[in-house]
Order: sequence, then C-alpha cells, then structure tokens
Amino acid sequence: MQTARTPEGSVQGRNGLTFPISRIALESSRASHLLDQWDMECAWGEDQSLRSASTTGGLADGRVLPMPSVEEAPGEDREWQHTTAEDLMEHLVETHHGRTRQALSQAERSFRGLDMVVFERLAALLLAHMRREETVVFPRIRAFERARDGRGPWPDPDGPSLPVLITEARGVHNRIVELLSDMGGKCSKLEDPSLAAVFESLQVGVRRQLHLESNGLFPIALGLEASA
Repeated sequence: MQTARTPEGSVQGRNGLTFPISRIALESSRASHLLDQWDMECAWGEDQSLRSASTTGGLADGRVLPMPSVEEAPGEDREWQHTTAEDLMEHLVETHHGRTRQALSQAERSFRGLDMVVFERLAALLLAHMRREETVVFPRIRAFERARDGRGPWPDPDGPSLPVLITEARGVHNRIVELLSDMGGKCSKLEDPSLAAVFESLQVGVRRQLHLESNGLFPIALGLEASA
C-alpha cells in the first residue's frame, strides 16, 4: 500500500488536508473511485475538506491515508477540471445516465415483490431528472457555450435562465440524496445481502453522476450566461 497520487502530488492536493475532496475527484476519475472506498462523499458536500471528510468517516484527523496508487484503480483515468461543458454533458449522458438507467432496471428486478416504496420514488425522481437534463438543461447550456465560442447564435433571452435551471437541479440532487439515505436504511435491514450489494452499485453510480454535475458542469454553466 502507498499514498495515492494525483497530478498535484499526494491525494491531499495542493493545500494538504484542507483541499476540497470535490476538487480531488475532479482532478482524477480514479481518485473519485478511491474516495468511494473510503466512503467519502464528494457529490453533495461541495466544499468539504479532506480533513473534515476523514474525521466524519471515523479516520484519525491529520492522518496520511494509505491506499492503492491511483494508477491501480480500475477504469480509464479522466480529468474533468479543465474541460468544456459540451464534453462533460456528452460523457454524462452516454456514460452515467446510461449506467444509472441500467442500474435502476436491475434494482427493480431485484426488489420485485418487496415493499420498496422508497425505491419507486427514487427511480421516478432519477428518471425524470435525467430526462429534464437531456431535453431542457443540457441543450440550454450547450447553446450558451456554443454562442460564447462563436459556433452559434445566442439563445432566446426569454428562455429559462441557467441559474434558475441549476438551482432547480441542485434541489433535485438534495432530494435524491435523501432518498438514497432512506433506501440504504431499508436495504441494511433485508436478510438477503445480495440486495444490499445491488443498492450499493446503484448508489455509487448515482453519487459519481451527481458529483460531475454539481462540481464539474454546473460551475461552468453558471459562468456562461454572464457572457451573453
């Protein structure tokens, strides 16, 4: 075991244990996978530092956290800190939205016959959220970015504003987090451990999706409308 490395050096990043874990996860998709192994949430604790996350997770404050090197983590490494909104949205739709839909289908089959009203609510909310992103939010962001770069006209100013759309999306994210927490509590009480594993797979995928939206895409998008 060794201390994991990011492009900045150690996983603690430039500012030691005060460096936000959301930024660490954006610098390396493999680092995001490794943070998952620590149960460190990077999706909705946007400004949470590594020190705070370590303490919350029950680890010794200030401890250098040993884990496999980033190069040993599964999957192709991606760095999302310096990218375009269009590239990030394409990745979200083709990779994360597709995986979330597949995970929901698998979970629905696994939980069939059980009293899982909370899962039905979670699934309905996630599917509606992704549809709205694909048909309203992402096209609006794409239009503003292309106009800013001289690749198209500026969008209709009477259309929905990006700050309003993003505030709405973040509110949905918060509700998704609440339902994931409720669902985790339900699954922990089930006798079949395989059902908990099905939920954990769904939760990890949704967590990464929300992280890329909240900490990667939305900050880019908020700067686009001001350019008009």
